[in-house]
Amino acid sequence: MLTDFYSELDEKQLASAFCAAWVTLQGDERQRARGLPLSVSAQLATELRQIVGLSQKDAERFFYGLEDLGGGADGRIARRRESGEASMTTEMARAALSSTAWGSAVNGAPQWFDFAARWWMKIDCLEAAQEAFKTVKRRADPSDPNQVLVEFRKELIAISRRAELSGNTALHLWLQSEAAEAVLAQICHTADANAVKQNLTPANITN
Repeated sequence: MLTDFYSELDEKQLASAFCAAWVTLQGDERQRARGLPLSVSAQLATELRQIVGLSQKDAERFFYGLEDLGGGADGRIARRRESGEASMTTEMARAALSSTAWGSAVNGAPQWFDFAARWWMKIDCLEAAQEAFKTVKRRADPSDPNQVLVEFRKELIAISRRAELSGNTALHLWLQSEAAEAVLAQICHTADANAVKQNLTPANITN
């Protein structure tokens, strides 16, 4: 299960995942309290449509559950998301990824499942990094990397448990396979624990 997966991450993997998420969040000009940073939302929306190979009109139905009856505005909502004019909420992004994961089984396209799992974990990390730092600021010293990482792991586990209870089991089943290890490595390979220490200083951290 994904909860176990996050529980068993070693410290370097955990630190790398946090660092990658935190750098992404710091680059979000709007510092969204909910939802994905605009750049992340645009990347996900674009890659979703590309990997499944849908028109913008079909993407709105398949990923977002929308049916545009106006005719002339087909694809308008999909275009706004792909261009970064509008951001997906995390719930909307997860729903789109769930559709992709189930579509993988129906269409015999395992690469869709791999894509969904990779993005699912990326969203987990973004959410958890945001919440972990808020918690540390209330309870401990935010310049202490160990405290931040302890809270980050707690948030990852809490997020995965909520997903499990809401019935998103397909990704959890996939994560029991060896393929999950390669996905995690892909997320974490660009940073290490030292990078986290450099980024978790009072001068570098903002609200």
